[in-house]
Amino acid sequence: MTENQQIQFEWVCLHAARYADYLPLSFLLGSYVTFVVRRWHKQFAVIGWVDKSIMLTSSYIGGSSQRARILRRGVARQMCLMQVLIYRLICAPVHRRFPTVESLVEQGYLLQDELPDLADTKFWQPIKWAMEYVRIARQERLIGSDNAVQDIYQELLKLRGQLLQTFLYDWVPVPLNYTQIVFIAVRLFFIVELLGRQFLDPVRVGTHRHSIDCYVPFLSIYQFIVYVGWVKVAEALLNPYGEDDDDFETNWIIDRNLKVGLDIADYAADFAPPLEKDLYWNEQEVFISNLTFRKYSFDR
Repeated sequence: MTENQQIQFEWVCLHAARYADYLPLSFLLGSYVTFVVRRWHKQFAVIGWVDKSIMLTSSYIGGSSQRARILRRGVARQMCLMQVLIYRLICAPVHRRFPTVESLVEQGYLLQDELPDLADTKFWQPIKWAMEYVRIARQERLIGSDNAVQDIYQELLKLRGQLLQTFLYDWVPVPLNYTQIVFIAVRLFFIVELLGRQFLDPVRVGTHRHSIDCYVPFLSIYQFIVYVGWVKVAEALLNPYGEDDDDFETNWIIDRNLKVGLDIADYAADFAPPLEKDLYWNEQEVFISNLTFRKYSFDR
């Protein structure tokens, strides 16, 4: 470069160094990552676990008869069916596993007689069937009170609300413009910093501009790793229902819910171990792992 070109280049670098900090990158990136992480956490909170609903149903629809077992398992299966219907639309691995509604019959989520009345977008149908099973159980006096029916209805509707929120999070994603602005801002920032942090001639720009000539810009590299790493975290959390390693294991979730739901419906009804005095019944102090807990007397 000629001396005139060097002077012009130094002016550009000084101008870039002066105005690089005008972009509030820390605020912009911090607010964006906070928004994405909060959204991811809310999506995790509404995954939809059927344990509480099935335990409540199994407790209220008591008895070891075949009729009671069919009703309990029917309620459990319908709750899992609604979850699969929603996951088929928002999650590629689940859709690949269940490409059609007919494939749900092969996996046991749907019965052949229920197939004509079910469509891809009828999310409400399984919960309606589950509520109908609860009403039938009340009519057949397998449920002891109307308050019990109300409790089961509330749990079913709560699960439906959680799964509906999951669908809405996918339906209304993070605005694309917001994501693009953040990603472009980070990259432009480092392009400007690449110019603004050049080592310039101290004779022309002054010794205050540089104290030493760093052949490897360690601090700039550190800043690049932190900011770009922050962006990569947001990219990974934008859609937790994808196929990345860090995304939710949706196939495992639906399989687990079906297995646990049917197990609770079968083996948790009218069963409890016999009540006996525990090991520390006559002890005044309980010794566990070198910890001492004083036992209060209940015979006063």
